[in-house]
Amino acid sequence: MSKNIDWDNLGFGYVETDYRYLTTYKDGKWDEGGLITDANVVLNECAGVFQYAQTVFEGLKAYYTKDGHIVCFRPDLNAERLNQSCERLVMPTLPEGRFLEAVKEVVKANKDFVPPYGHGASLYIRPYMMGTNSVIGVKPADLPFVFEKGFSGDNQEVNKKTTGMGLYLVRELAKSLNLGCQAQSEYGKGFGVELRFPVV
Repeated sequence: MSKNIDWDNLGFGYVETDYRYLTTYKDGKWDEGGLITDANVVLNECAGVFQYAQTVFEGLKAYYTKDGHIVCFRPDLNAERLNQSCERLVMPTLPEGRFLEAVKEVVKANKDFVPPYGHGASLYIRPYMMGTNSVIGVKPADLPFVFEKGFSGDNQEVNKKTTGMGLYLVRELAKSLNLGCQAQSEYGKGFGVELRFPVV
């Protein structure tokens, strides 16, 4: 524990940590992802996350056990829920194992921000995915989506095919009325998403 933090008087709120994990979906595939130090996100005013709420998020905690290990509780279920959210919002799902890999990397890199055992506190990880490209009109996003994960505060999360909730509801309504509905969106070459794992 090398950070100068008053563990006995922690409040609830954002504390910027050293690293966050970022992976981007572009041209039909996810990049390799990795740790970054920049806590800021710069987006165009017409980014899909702003205009059509193309975003999903999760939340989980890292904490010390009595025997000195840092653990998270059932992160595999967070990964599953995140991908389910992506499917519902027609956004690209993460490859198998990527979510857990991101959690491990970002927690390890920010281990000095994990409160010591016995303080009743934890390091909060807030993965989120969002549409980052400029888009007007119900269609797949053109530029990267972001998946970011960080500690000690707030953060955002994941995207998949991107037509948005409107088309999903139209499809579901058509099913319930036994109507044919071919509307769908393909995400591929022009689709972009970012996934970030900030820690607070």
